[in-house]
Amino acid sequence: VDAAELSALGSLTVNTIAAKTLLLAAMVAFAVVAAREASREADAQGVSVPPKPPASDELEAIAAVTVALLASELAVSAGREAMRLAVPGTDGQKVADQVGEFLQGLSDAGPRGHLAGAMSATQNRSRHGTFTQPGAPRGSMQATEGLDQATCDPCEAINGTIFGDTDDPSAVAEAFAAYPMGGYTLCEGRDRCRGTLFVDYGDNDEPENPSVPTALAMLRKLADLLEAPEAHINGHDHHEQARS
Repeated sequence: VDAAELSALGSLTVNTIAAKTLLLAAMVAFAVVAAREASREADAQGVSVPPKPPASDELEAIAAVTVALLASELAVSAGREAMRLAVPGTDGQKVADQVGEFLQGLSDAGPRGHLAGAMSATQNRSRHGTFTQPGAPRGSMQATEGLDQATCDPCEAINGTIFGDTDDPSAVAEAFAAYPMGGYTLCEGRDRCRGTLFVDYGDNDEPENPSVPTALAMLRKLADLLEAPEAHINGHDHHEQARS
């Protein structure tokens, strides 16, 4: 601003090293928890499946992209606000201070959603890796969605879909295509999807597997992280109307 080089505002950058390190550490820790939970789901059905969280390198790629996109959004917001304030003769430090105040006042709903999306991806990668690891018992993969007034139509439609067995490569590929980075790919809530894959080993005499609510409870905790108070989980106006 002081040098009157306003074009430089379009190329602002944010250092992401610390953010990536923090996010990756959280993802690695959560991957262990999610893999153990998947293993317990199998145990509840009388089947032994050891937990298998994804490799750190796999999670690192997700963490890097997540923080890079967040940094890009932050830089764009800062550049736009600085451009708005940088009238001729304005002191650059004053503009910088005002931009800082502007950034501090931005809603954290978007960043929280992206970060929770990364954690959801971690959970689903852990579940997928545990259920489909070499030597694991055969089970039937099915889509499990949290059904309530906030559920979007695509998630309601996919709920209960059986993709096939965990030892069938084509079925595994189809299931992973539907739930690759967290929730269902067609969910209207995108990062806010609460869906996941569940594996039925057919050895439980109960009419409903008791581990499903446990898995959904973990997903609902993630949904709480990513949803702003005024936001919809899966974004349908008619769901809001139904509540009223």
